[in-house]
Amino acid sequence: MEQENIDYYRELQKHLDKMPVGYPATESGIEIKILKHLFTPEQAKIALKLNFIAEPLSKIYKRLKKSGFSLDELENKLDEMYFNGLINRGITKKGETDTKYYASAPWVIGMFEYQLNRLTPEFFKDAHQYIQDTFFNKEYNITGIPQLRVIPLDQTVNFEQSIAQYDDLKALIENIGEPIAVMDCICRKGADLIGEPCTKTKLRESCFAFRTAAKTFIEKGLAREITKEEAYKILEKAEEDGLVLQPGNSQRPMNICTCCGCCCGVLTSQK
Repeated sequence: MEQENIDYYRELQKHLDKMPVGYPATESGIEIKILKHLFTPEQAKIALKLNFIAEPLSKIYKRLKKSGFSLDELENKLDEMYFNGLINRGITKKGETDTKYYASAPWVIGMFEYQLNRLTPEFFKDAHQYIQDTFFNKEYNITGIPQLRVIPLDQTVNFEQSIAQYDDLKALIENIGEPIAVMDCICRKGADLIGEPCTKTKLRESCFAFRTAAKTFIEKGLAREITKEEAYKILEKAEEDGLVLQPGNSQRPMNICTCCGCCCGVLTSQK
């Protein structure tokens, strides 16, 4: 039975590794230990039937009919997985009717960040080891287009030079769309849990999500909605403390991370 469950977890690892930002295997098998911490065997089987592009519940159900779930049971199980930070979900409204869509969530930015309120020292140590030893070397650092980019700070940039408008921090926030949500930095929160607190800043509530991503983090109870003025104040404090501002790599990013050189996996992996 244990071997059967491990096979499902291995299949899930291979499934997740096909995403644009994958989930590569290791020699140690720590990636399976992480999946076993996050997913029950039944949840792993369900996750294998999800695609990377969101699909309506009715379409997913056709692939899982043989599992013996009713449509309502499957909906409840998928919703539980969503609120546990294992998958993505969206809801569209047409009149009085809501239609739910579900999809696989990547490891980063995704399942790892969704564990913000479920962190344990053991899980964070395992995740940190996997991220540092495997994920960045085999996946994140070798993709052609990185997930995050660096914003130059107002105080140190000569704006007579050719700097794109979307690299202007305030212009980015002004045009980014709402809602705006702020949450604890999972890297610094995890470092606190294992007794290795950040040496750069005492700021914890410092990472941002926007628009649909903000709604997701708020709905999960991981973030709170704030105004643009509140966002400016937090980001100004991050600048004062010397943190690196890294938004998603698009003109209208879904997130901004405020990173330090001692806790942030993206930065420490470049050392």
